[in-house]
Amino acid sequence: MSASKNLLDRLIQIIEEKSDAVPPLKKEWDSDDHRRYHAAGERILEELVAEEAAKVDKRFDATVLKMAGIKTSSTSGAWGALANWKNAAQRRIDEGRAL
Repeated sequence: MSASKNLLDRLIQIIEEKSDAVPPLKKEWDSDDHRRYHAAGERILEELVAEEAAKVDKRFDATVLKMAGIKTSSTSGAWGALANWKNAAQRRIDEGRAL
């Protein structure tokens, strides 16, 4: 069973709003800034688990995000998993596979 377009649109919006609230990385290398940025991505995943019944599996080789019937993974951590999930959800909407 496919998730509804409204649900996918809402989840995409939630991810975008939470992501937009995170200050971007500085242009120059700063290890504290990178830790802060990557921790913020992990917090977004934790919030989606708590608030939206998402499932997250952090493996040695990938972060897997499953939510609303869409499962994606990324080798680049939380931010990659979030971006991949958003892209997959948008493709499902664009292809008319969301109810």
